[in-house]
Amino acid sequence: MIARAMIAFFACALGVASVQASSRDELLFNLNTALQTRDGAGLAHCFNFRGADDATRQSFVKILGQILSWPTFDVSTSERTGQGNPPIEQGGKKFMLNGDWKYQVHILPSKTAKGGFVFPAGGTAVGRDQILVAVPEKPKS
Repeated sequence: MIARAMIAFFACALGVASVQASSRDELLFNLNTALQTRDGAGLAHCFNFRGADDATRQSFVKILGQILSWPTFDVSTSERTGQGNPPIEQGGKKFMLNGDWKYQVHILPSKTAKGGFVFPAGGTAVGRDQILVAVPEKPKS
C-alpha cells in the first residue's frame, strides 16, 4: 500500500512543471536538499521530463524511489568529454536527450559505494540546468 502511494506521488510530481535550477550549483544544491529532506517531489523537479513518454517517467519513479531509500547520499559531478547529442536506440526506436548535455551528475549511496547512478545533465530549453532524460526523437522534416 505504501509503495503504491509512493509511486502515485512520484508519478504526479513527474508530470508537473516545476521550478528548476538555473545553474549547475543551484541544481546540486536542489539535489542535495531534496535528498537530505527525503523530498521526492523536490528530487523529481531536478529532472527535465519534458517530452518524456510514460514508460520513461515510470522508470524514473522506480529509480527515484530507490535513491530515496538509501540511508546516505553522495552527489558530485564530472565533465563530459564528448559533444553533441549522442544517438540512442532502444527497441528499434530512436531517442535523444532533452537538453544540452554538458556534464554528469553522480548520485551514490556514499563516497566509497559501488553502485549508484550517473545522469547526463545540462541546459534545457528554458535555460536552466537539470538532469536530462531520453525522449523520443522527433522526425526530421
